[in-house]
Amino acid sequence: MDYLSKSGYAIILVEDDLALSKLYARILHMYGHDIYVMHSGDEFVKFMRGASLHRFDEHAQDLTYVALVDCNLPGISGDDAIAEARKTQDGDKVHYIGMSSLEENLPRFLAKGADKAVVKSDLGPQTLDQLIRAA
Repeated sequence: MDYLSKSGYAIILVEDDLALSKLYARILHMYGHDIYVMHSGDEFVKFMRGASLHRFDEHAQDLTYVALVDCNLPGISGDDAIAEARKTQDGDKVHYIGMSSLEENLPRFLAKGADKAVVKSDLGPQTLDQLIRAA
């Protein structure tokens, strides 16, 4: 990319439900965020283990990166994926938000290094954008 995100945020969306990932992506795009969509925990960890975030955006130092990570993913779970991502070269430059349909899963995210954990049903369009901007 050779432009700066309109919002100043780049979102790494990790969601295996294709319909839900499309919905979240549309909402995030509507608010001007750059979006990278992945559908498994393994794909997310591989992304984070790759070259630095500058590989994806020459303005990476000007962006705030936020990873929205689902709990139940194919391969490695969302909470374990966050723990692995934190260990990578740029792992400390990303704000991690765990998402689950069940409130009882939220402590797992926090125990593995998520900055926040939310119930998906609480994420309306404005709430989702506010959550990201508070990161």
